[in-house]
Amino acid sequence: MKIRVLIVGTGQIFQAGLRTVLQTHPDFLVVGEVTNPSKAVEVAGVERPDVVLVDVDVLGGEIDKLINSLHRTVADCFVLVLSDLKDEELTRKALCSGAAGVVLKIQPPAVLIAFIESLFLKKSQVEQQWPRPVPLRIHAPKVDNQESEKFTTLTTREREIACLIGNGLKNKDVADRLRISEITVRHHLTSIFSKLDVPDRQKLLIWAHQNGHIDMRLSSEVKSEILLQ
Repeated sequence: MKIRVLIVGTGQIFQAGLRTVLQTHPDFLVVGEVTNPSKAVEVAGVERPDVVLVDVDVLGGEIDKLINSLHRTVADCFVLVLSDLKDEELTRKALCSGAAGVVLKIQPPAVLIAFIESLFLKKSQVEQQWPRPVPLRIHAPKVDNQESEKFTTLTTREREIACLIGNGLKNKDVADRLRISEITVRHHLTSIFSKLDVPDRQKLLIWAHQNGHIDMRLSSEVKSEILLQ
C-alpha cells in the first residue's frame, strides 16, 4: 500500500519540486496538489490522504484553521508543515493545532521522506481507529525499550553524529561541526549502523524519528550558520 500524499502549496515551482521528490520514491503516491485551503479540504475529503503537506506560507496566521478542518474531514491523516527559519511562531501555532510535525524547507529531501515514513509506520502499528495524530514535538513519541537500549550502546561521539545525520546533515557538514575528518565520520557511521541494526543513512533517519532521537527544530547556533552562508 502506497502512502497517499496531498500537497498544499503556494506556487507551481513549490508543488513541482515536492512532486518530483515524492514520485521518485516507490512508496508514495501524490493524490492532489492545491493552492488554497478550501480546495485542500475538498480534495482531502475525496482522496483520503494519509499525509497532507502544507506550506506554512499558504495561510500564515490561519494555518490552525486549515489543520482543524483537515482533521475534521480526514480524522486519521497526518498534517506535516513545511516552514522557513523565520516562521517560528506559525510553526508553534501549527503544532499546537495538531500538526504531526514540521520540516524546514532548507533541509534535504531525505529528511522529509524519512519523517513521512516514520509517521506512516507509527500509524500502521496502532489500532485501526486512529483518533487523531499526536504532535510529535509536543508529546514525546512512544519509545520501544529494546530500541532505546540500542541507543545507549553508542558512544557519546556516535550519538552526536547519529543526531546530526538525523537532522539531515551530510558527512562533510557533520565533520565541520564536530571538527573531525569525513573519514572519521564514515567510520563512526559504520559502527552506528551495526549497533542500531540499520543498513544505511535512510533507515537511520527513520529509526531516529521513530525512537525520539531527533529534533526537527534547529538550534540558534545552526540557524546562525545557515543565515551566514
